[in-house]
Amino acid sequence: MSDNYKYAQEWKESAQHFFIQGDYDWLAMQLNGYSTILELGCGTGQSTIALLKQNHKVIAVDKNPDCLDIAETLLYSSSISPAQKTNLLEFVEVDYADDNFVSSFLPNHNFDIITCWNVGTAGNANVVAEYPEIFAHFGFTNEDIQANPSKAYGDAMCLLACLMGKRTNVPVNIVFRSPTDITPEIEEYYSNLGDEMGFSTFIINSRKTTSLSEGGKLLSVNNQVSYNELIDLFLISVTLK
Repeated sequence: MSDNYKYAQEWKESAQHFFIQGDYDWLAMQLNGYSTILELGCGTGQSTIALLKQNHKVIAVDKNPDCLDIAETLLYSSSISPAQKTNLLEFVEVDYADDNFVSSFLPNHNFDIITCWNVGTAGNANVVAEYPEIFAHFGFTNEDIQANPSKAYGDAMCLLACLMGKRTNVPVNIVFRSPTDITPEIEEYYSNLGDEMGFSTFIINSRKTTSLSEGGKLLSVNNQVSYNELIDLFLISVTLK
């Protein structure tokens, strides 16, 4: 079993849990007013379906072909209307950390906002070797990465999405899981990030929910893998614009 396939099967269960609870519907509501969305890291497609349900047009990107296979199957068997399904402009198999994505893909596609929701990776053990320049650019140390490779990867990819937003002059919506609700420290971090990246303002909201760990993609709490079935947490949505 490949890492990609294992990750896709596990994430499908975790994402379905979010979908059934209405978490993705809530996240999609944070994007009211935006027409076409570039979804970076669409995973197994439940988030994409939630966006389409609210009549957004979506360009859905993921580097994992096994995730995209599941996403396509879910989309075309879903109960959303035929008209809503046609709002999926394309599924794209690509690593958006690749220089070619920035130089060739972005200039040839039109969108109003970039999303980066709960991004993870199949190859936790290989992230340092795969993305050394990106981690170095954003100041990650080997200790940061080794403590929680999946979190380090997700954080780096969200920062990369912010750079893409500034390059294309569109807002960026980041979503991450947090053990706590919005704190002054979280607000300060994103205020400073917006200033550093050249955004003029940010909007932050949260939703209390649960995430599937055992039975889905195992999560780490305080850098320790949790084998509990469900973990109480908050989804934090931050829009930089």
